[in-house]
Amino acid sequence: MKKSTLIIWMVLLFFGPMVGGNDTWSRSKDIPSVSLKAKMGWQYRWGDSPRGEGEQFTWLQGGEKGWNDFHFDQSSSLFNRFLWLRVKLPELPWKDPSIYLPVVYHNLEAYVDGKLLYTYGRLDDSDDYKFEGFRWHIIPLPEDAQEKYIYFRIYSDLNKIGIFENIILGSQSNHILSMIRLDLDRVILACLFIFIGFFQLVMFLSKREQKAYLSFGWFAICMGTYSLCWTQVKELFFPNPILWSHLELGSLYLLPVFFCLFFTHIFGPGYRKIILRLGQIHMLYVTLVFPLSALGVISLRSTLFPFQFFLLLDIGFVLFTVVRKANQGDNEAKIFAAGFTFLAAFGIYDVLSSIGIIFGSYSLSHWGMALFLLSLGFILEKRFLVIHKLLKAYSEELEEKNKNLLCIQQRLKKTNTSYSRFVPWEFLDYLGEESIIDVELGDQVQLEMTTLFSDIRSFTTLSESMTPKENFDFINSYLSRVGPIIRQNHGFIDKYIGDAIMALFAESPENALRTAIEMHQEVKEYNKCRQSIGYLPIDIGVGLHTGWMMLGTVGEKKRMEGTVISDAVNLASRLEGLTKLYGARIIVSEETLNKLPQKDLYPHRFLGQVKVKGKKTSVAIFEVYASDDREKLEAKEKSKALFEEGVQLYHQKNIDSAYKIFQEIHQNFSSDGAIILYLSRCQILQKHGIPEEWDGIEAFDIK
Repeated sequence: MKKSTLIIWMVLLFFGPMVGGNDTWSRSKDIPSVSLKAKMGWQYRWGDSPRGEGEQFTWLQGGEKGWNDFHFDQSSSLFNRFLWLRVKLPELPWKDPSIYLPVVYHNLEAYVDGKLLYTYGRLDDSDDYKFEGFRWHIIPLPEDAQEKYIYFRIYSDLNKIGIFENIILGSQSNHILSMIRLDLDRVILACLFIFIGFFQLVMFLSKREQKAYLSFGWFAICMGTYSLCWTQVKELFFPNPILWSHLELGSLYLLPVFFCLFFTHIFGPGYRKIILRLGQIHMLYVTLVFPLSALGVISLRSTLFPFQFFLLLDIGFVLFTVVRKANQGDNEAKIFAAGFTFLAAFGIYDVLSSIGIIFGSYSLSHWGMALFLLSLGFILEKRFLVIHKLLKAYSEELEEKNKNLLCIQQRLKKTNTSYSRFVPWEFLDYLGEESIIDVELGDQVQLEMTTLFSDIRSFTTLSESMTPKENFDFINSYLSRVGPIIRQNHGFIDKYIGDAIMALFAESPENALRTAIEMHQEVKEYNKCRQSIGYLPIDIGVGLHTGWMMLGTVGEKKRMEGTVISDAVNLASRLEGLTKLYGARIIVSEETLNKLPQKDLYPHRFLGQVKVKGKKTSVAIFEVYASDDREKLEAKEKSKALFEEGVQLYHQKNIDSAYKIFQEIHQNFSSDGAIILYLSRCQILQKHGIPEEWDGIEAFDIK
């Protein structure tokens, strides 16, 4: 039957009762199905029918010659591949009459009145016979088929040939309803097993040390898959008998593998590790039979009997081991033994039924699995109660300790907060430490960073007019305004040196330059507040330089501190000192300027080459005047090209030409500190002459 037809019947099955009147479903459901197998008059013939005119089988033309009475309990021949069966159909009171064959182990065809009604698999006497799998069949009958013979043409290469299951005559809807009712418990349990299995696998992912979750999870999934393969309703939705047959054997063969692993994880490997070895043997068996079957060396179905033999041995050894542990006083082993006994008993019943030792057409292993899971539930419940009692005792003990720890934690929190004010967390982060207590003397790391030095102009003169308290209040007021700006731009303050600040920036020199500009803008706002209460305004200078430096701890056993050691740090401090001399607010080195992603966004000009104290080589320095007042900024921007030309002439010892340029700029912009400085230098050189050893580079001894 086509899948679409089966789905239609499923819809009719569930929604038919809502359709009133004389519809097909309501008229058919009240007429019970009958067993065609119990009907007298079955006949059989060995071999295949010859063909007459039009390739029609001659045995379909009726007549009694050659036909023999057939009984379903008689022995089948071992030497024939073809068997013909026929029986006269009784009255067909159903609207949609059909024949239901629960399981057929062979390929077959069905005929009524000489017409082919149904076919399953290939039926020819060739050597390339293909096993089509075990599945049920619903054969629709024409409504006028009553009192006519139905013929079954059967082909197989198995030792037994025939129809061994009951043959039901009734309506298609009744057949599907009976199928669903028969499989409902198995489907529910199979889905439950699979759900439990996946749940155990998820538990294993969170607790990888508990390997029992892994082994039992796969065991439950295999049992659920195996139980689902035994259902008939599965092919309503996915009709592929060969795939289901392979899934059935694959899940069945893996069951003892994962069960033995699970048993080992719970109770150990068993006496002389027999249980563990049995699991390994089954795993070896699986890895052999499936590749050999895929290569066509053996038939997969032929591997079932050896597996069943080993399975009975497994059951015996496991029972022996678990009973032995139970006799030793292991209460969990007793519960496990009770549950496993049901699983083993129902499993043995299925094995003996499948090999024909006992009669049984209904598998019970899924119920055995359900009872086994119930026993495991009791074990887990018992363990939970024991753990609950222990946890309760531990909880009471920990509650008391937590009270003490809470007080200690609060004190530590305050201590850590206090430490973070003295040692920045960024400092610890660069050293790769999580806490101040992890830092040791000599810890160090080398990084490329930008150093920012800032200083309040004329602070000494300013502080002399204030009391000690006013001095500290002033410094703290100023630092509370500019400190957050440094942190907002991803820098951290390494140290305060009186009114001066040393800050470090690891991510980008642009963060440091942006900080310098914003600090000047904040000072402008701060000056408004100071002037409103009668205080004098202040000004600051900022120097920036980028380079490699060593960040670490120095000191001795009883006293140490974090610091930065580098020539780059000293140079940044020297550049801050030059801001007073050049009348600039921000001076940066060439290294810092060239590392800016877009340096043209920040108005700047070349101030010249200088040698600062502690440096043998000259350094190119630049003024960034982005924070200047608008009038000064526009004047410097307008005269930038001419100013830099004058600086270049100065370095080339062309003092007269440089002086003329600086004089021209000074006439239009008399307050430019750098112009005033260069005019003064030119005048001195013009008056006293250029020394022979002078190279145009100014050397400064200021710190």
